[in-house]
Amino acid sequence: MKRNESRFARILRMVPFLNSHQGIAIKEACEIFGVNERDLIADLNLLWVCGLPGYSHLELIDVQFDGGYISISNADSIAKPRKLTFEESSALIVALNSLLTNVDSESKKQILNLISKLVKISERGDQKVSIDISKLSSQVDLGLIDEAIENQLQLSIDYYSPTTDQITTREIAPLEYLEDSLRIRYLYAWCYSANDFRQFKIERIHAVRSTNTKSKRFDHISGTKQTEQKYIELQLNEKALWFAEEWGIQNLVRNQSDQGFVGTVKLHNHEWAIRAVLALSGQLRIPSDVLLRQEIAERAAASLANYSS
Repeated sequence: MKRNESRFARILRMVPFLNSHQGIAIKEACEIFGVNERDLIADLNLLWVCGLPGYSHLELIDVQFDGGYISISNADSIAKPRKLTFEESSALIVALNSLLTNVDSESKKQILNLISKLVKISERGDQKVSIDISKLSSQVDLGLIDEAIENQLQLSIDYYSPTTDQITTREIAPLEYLEDSLRIRYLYAWCYSANDFRQFKIERIHAVRSTNTKSKRFDHISGTKQTEQKYIELQLNEKALWFAEEWGIQNLVRNQSDQGFVGTVKLHNHEWAIRAVLALSGQLRIPSDVLLRQEIAERAAASLANYSS
């Protein structure tokens, strides 16, 4: 794979060079590109099938080298080194940013350096473009987490919860990293606030602070009672069946009266239930919990009040 990548990069450099150095000797070209004659000729033969869509002799690159000297034509589309568009460089910046939470400190520095170069390219291409990357370097320091796991230390973290749309500070005892089938990384830890084990999505950890405190025992905490799990009844229509699959709704049966479905689900917390009902805009209802229904109605009324009638 690396050999193919280096060959591809070499050919991209070779075409604009040959286009501006018509008639260069094969031997000299070999020295410039650091390859032997056999590999260079293989690259030149490959150019015969390169070009623009259409792929006839009118679109493909034409190369001549039979006499020991190289000439190239019909390569105007890549006569100059290709430049990234603003959209392409922006996509690369976003993709590189997503890697920052999954690499070591040295790789993180290299990625940030590459992002800075891409920003300069984008801003130079369009003077109206301004990309702020000042916050990227403040990404969570995984080194502190690694050290805490190794030395069994507690950490203080600021964590964003999508169910409440809030950032909260929590004291945790980190245990190990986990990764799901989509290669999304989590930190498995004991949360002293919840008195339970939790999985924290790495990309939602906004800050990590060392406490220099040894982790307290959390397998048998004195005075801690197991929280009783509460289940609530839900009504949903066919468009909301994905919600039943994602959140594991139990005892799901069809409600013959209105062609919908009825089931029960574990109540993670009140805020989670309220936001779920509001987000699904009538496709999901809570028929029996009076307090939740009242809170949902008040939230909905408050939202509607923001719009002019």
